[in-house]
Amino acid sequence: MATLRDLIEDLNAPSPASRREAARSLGALGDGTALEPLIQSLQDEEWGVRQQAAHALGCLGDARAVEPLLALLEDPVWCVRDFAVAALGELRAAQIAPRLAACLQDSSAHVRWRAARVLGDLGEISAEALLPLLDDQDPNVRAEAARALGRLHAAEALDGLLRLLEDEVAGVRFCAVEALGRLGNPRSLESLRRRVALDQDRDVREAAREVVTQLEEKR
Repeated sequence: MATLRDLIEDLNAPSPASRREAARSLGALGDGTALEPLIQSLQDEEWGVRQQAAHALGCLGDARAVEPLLALLEDPVWCVRDFAVAALGELRAAQIAPRLAACLQDSSAHVRWRAARVLGDLGEISAEALLPLLDDQDPNVRAEAARALGRLHAAEALDGLLRLLEDEVAGVRFCAVEALGRLGNPRSLESLRRRVALDQDRDVREAAREVVTQLEEKR
């Protein structure tokens, strides 16, 4: 079995596959000794190594990796940016929210989805920044934006969430129903009752039924 020292040395191996595996293994070990070598690997010419180094730094949980990971948000490869956002979410540093907010406009739907999830979990994003994502072309992004707005109890998202109840993708409608439940606005009752009666997806119908019951009990 490779030692910690062996793995750190393998970050400079000639083979990209060896460097990727070394970064992955160092993240699994979680030993802070690897912090600086992994930060250096964020500059590797092979995108897969940069990706695994970002993941490993998230696993280490050391705040000294925040700035190097923020710089990785400009990487030309979307997979690397995606892993950088995820790693920053693990570090939960206060200064990351404004930079991650810019990722909500990323060209990659994967990165937009990840940024919405991380920012929603952190609770460090304004509803105004998330609202445009309710109209995103990617259904996963629309669904995650709905979840995040629900967690934020964003009253200004009501109209957008009501609109998502008519989305063609059942998973998006389901997330909209859950978010409306968190908002607890009685204005949503009529639309939710329509989901109970007419939605073709059983999970959406059941979720809507639960929210309708909750809202009616509050009246």
